[in-house]
Amino acid sequence: MYRVIVVEDEVLVREAICENINWNGLGYELAGNCENGKSAIEFLEETEVDVVLTDICMPYMDGMQLSEYIHQNTPDVRVIIFSGFDEFEYAKKAIQYHVEDYLLKPVTAFELSEVLTKLKEKMDEERRQKNKVSRINKVYHKNELYLKSNVLLNLIQGRQSESELEREMREVGIRLEYQAYRVAVIWIVQNGVEPEREEEKKQSALMNFVVYNIADEIVAKTDAGIVFMGNENHVYLLFHTNKPKEFLQVPNDVCEEIMDTVFKTTKLKLVIGIGEYVTLIGTMSRSTESAKQGIAYGMKFSDRKPVDMELLQGKIQESVDIIPEIDELGLAIKLGDHEKINQSIEEAIWKIKSAYIEPAKVAIYAQQLAQAAIELMKIMERREPELDRKKEDLLYKMATSISVEEMAGELKSFCTALSVGLSDQKNVGQKKYAVIAMDYLEKNYDNPNLSLNFMCNYLGISISRFSSVFKSSYQETFMESLIRIRMQKARELIEHTDLKNYEIADKVGFTDPHYFSISFKKATGKTPKEYAREMR
Repeated sequence: MYRVIVVEDEVLVREAICENINWNGLGYELAGNCENGKSAIEFLEETEVDVVLTDICMPYMDGMQLSEYIHQNTPDVRVIIFSGFDEFEYAKKAIQYHVEDYLLKPVTAFELSEVLTKLKEKMDEERRQKNKVSRINKVYHKNELYLKSNVLLNLIQGRQSESELEREMREVGIRLEYQAYRVAVIWIVQNGVEPEREEEKKQSALMNFVVYNIADEIVAKTDAGIVFMGNENHVYLLFHTNKPKEFLQVPNDVCEEIMDTVFKTTKLKLVIGIGEYVTLIGTMSRSTESAKQGIAYGMKFSDRKPVDMELLQGKIQESVDIIPEIDELGLAIKLGDHEKINQSIEEAIWKIKSAYIEPAKVAIYAQQLAQAAIELMKIMERREPELDRKKEDLLYKMATSISVEEMAGELKSFCTALSVGLSDQKNVGQKKYAVIAMDYLEKNYDNPNLSLNFMCNYLGISISRFSSVFKSSYQETFMESLIRIRMQKARELIEHTDLKNYEIADKVGFTDPHYFSISFKKATGKTPKEYAREMR
């Protein structure tokens, strides 16, 4: 349907035209009517119209003035004039303003219907031609985009020699004559996996094309580089500049704007890695590899910011110490302190993120945290059939989780559930005191002042009550547990170090080396020297 308005100052004539034409049957919609050219312009400014039927002689602004305005401001709107004046001057002006037809009054409904029918056929044909040209342009643009993208992919991935690349770039009209380059990779977060089914691949390709268009528009504003599509449905950016120092912040700002715009427009979450600077076209693959490393960081740490590998230089640490958090986590689980469980995990994750640990190593630290919880399963008296499966599930999730936030969530859920299970058992007969005491022994066995009295004072419980609770929990007395732990640590030191007996005695809480030797022989049947000769 084409939208049409009637402009006529005589009310009866205007109403007759509006009522006597079968607008819908002719393929039109009557959008409105106006009494003069001035009100018609106001209408056109607010409403989309395809055809204007206007009289010439009207107050305020006549039909010719209205035709002139339409010709200058909305040339796609068609004008049909009807007038009582058969003068050459009017007809000449009508031709000048590209008026479609000039009809003399009185105009019959049949006559006007014929003119409207011919005009519709003309507009239909023009629309078909425009759509055809549009389709041809889209195909051409798509092919051109594919060709340029393919050449640029070869360039940033180092697939061809420089001479071959230069030839291909000339053929597709790409010129790169800059002092420095940086490659950025855009990846849409889709549950962390590549699409497999054909329908998923089509959806993924569509999403990537949307991201490409948004990125291309933003990059074009800054004239900072080139945006192109990747074979694996990634979107790539090739930043270039002749002022590397001044250009340092531009890729970050551009990529951040792309992430924000895409999320606001489509709710899609992006991860963007920005590679290091390179100065030679032949070394762009180095920038691409570091950009992909940035993607790995972005996926693991997911801070909703681009990962700039230039800014990470010097910040990446080989390792991080989370042993204090592991100890805190173990004790929090034993004590049933859910707030402390969450706090310990969050502090460990914060340390890992602040150290910019390589993404491949993050799972190792997550598994160390998980292992602290898994070790506590042996405390549970009633063996649950599903415990082993839960343990394997947790370790698997730590190894395969996409981000540290996901890891932290799994750890919190597991540790809280384990803590509840332990609390159910500990609360029977005050067994929580035995659990806390055992935890203290395992961490402080080297304290020479550690004794039954010391532990009871620490816990605030009587010796007789504590001894009963501890023995029923671990089937050995507190002192037997202490000696067993100390002897186990002593054996490990003898087997794996060259320490002297008195040094080992000191490390496991004995102030008297002679008494240590007596205790060791009683526990193992051998003196420390005999055990050392046998094991070393």
